[in-house]
Amino acid sequence: MKLETYKTVIKELLNDYPQLRGNDRKLYLAVLWKMGFPYKNVTIVEFFNDNSYPNLESIRRCRQKVQEENPELLPPEKIQKMRDEMEKEYLEFARGNG
Repeated sequence: MKLETYKTVIKELLNDYPQLRGNDRKLYLAVLWKMGFPYKNVTIVEFFNDNSYPNLESIRRCRQKVQEENPELLPPEKIQKMRDEMEKEYLEFARGNG
C-alpha cells in the first residue's frame, strides 16, 4: 500500500532531518528525492499532469500520523502552536464563521 510506504519514508526522513518536521513543502521534496521521483527540471504543468507523483495531502496526513505516533518527531513548539491556530481557523471557516 502506498500510504504505508509513504509513512515509512516520512518517518525515516523526520528522524534523519529534523528541519523537515515543521515544513511540509520541504518534506514533500525530500519524499520525492528519497523515493526516486524526478523533481528537478520538471515543469509545473508536467508535475500536475503526472498522476504518479505522491499526493501532497497524502504526504501531509502521513506526516501528521507519524508525528502523532512518534512525539519525539514533532516540530518545535512554535510550529506546533502555529498549526493549532491554523486548525482552529480552518474549523471556523468550515462552520461558516470565517
